Amino acid sequence: WEIQHFYTKEYKIAHEALNSIESMFQIHMDEDEAGFIAIHIVTAEHGDKVDDVYELTRLIQDIMNIVKYYFKIELDERSLYYQRFVTHLKFFSYRVLSYKNSKDNELLKNDLLEIIKEKYVNPYLCALKIKSFVEQRYEYILDDEEILYLLIHISQVIQFSKEECSK
Repeated sequence: WEIQHFYTKEYKIAHEALNSIESMFQIHMDEDEAGFIAIHIVTAEHGDKVDDVYELTRLIQDIMNIVKYYFKIELDERSLYYQRFVTHLKFFSYRVLSYKNSKDNELLKNDLLEIIKEKYVNPYLCALKIKSFVEQRYEYILDDEEILYLLIHISQVIQFSKEECSK
């Protein structure tokens, strides 16, 4: 499930590969094989090891679970906001797992965080839960820029998911 939803492009390619294998060799393979092929495509794209991609996927899933449980909501996985959030979490997770922080334009982002966190209290508190989780598990310190971007993506995906639930 995670692979299909977090690596949609790679999963589609893997699914096409399964269809090609079946038509060329008359060998039927289970749907699970598309996930394994997709993982290999992701590792080839980024030069990672398979274990690194599994850890990346686990971190993304853990963060998604924090958001879902914090807001007690199911996220609309078809929404553009969900896809943007997943994309952000992929890059965020790469930074966490490689211990790379960016420190550009910190003053502006600190001011912006101060303004936005007052308007979006719950997404901010959720971002702080993610911060605490990441710091405990990965010994990676989130800076204000990362908290700001998490807050923005969380507020968008939650707002859209709530709107969809109320329809």
